[in-house]
Amino acid sequence: VWYGLLFAARLTAPISRLSVAAERVRAGDYGSRVETGGGDDEISTLSRTFNRMTEQLDAQRSDLIEANRQLDDRRRFSEAVLG
Repeated sequence: VWYGLLFAARLTAPISRLSVAAERVRAGDYGSRVETGGGDDEISTLSRTFNRMTEQLDAQRSDLIEANRQLDDRRRFSEAVLG
């Protein structure tokens, strides 16, 4: 029974960490990462994929913010020239 409980805990802990991290991303924390464990199993692969996804989301968000800032600067310049 103890081995079964230990196995269940070791299986559900990484899934629980992924769930918590996904909830943080949903709330807007794109810097959220999970431990990968360094293994070659499915959970480690999923964790690495999740981390790459959040890195890409964070980079794309930063790029969009910068593009919007540049658009605002150009708009203000155009308004100043026309004014």
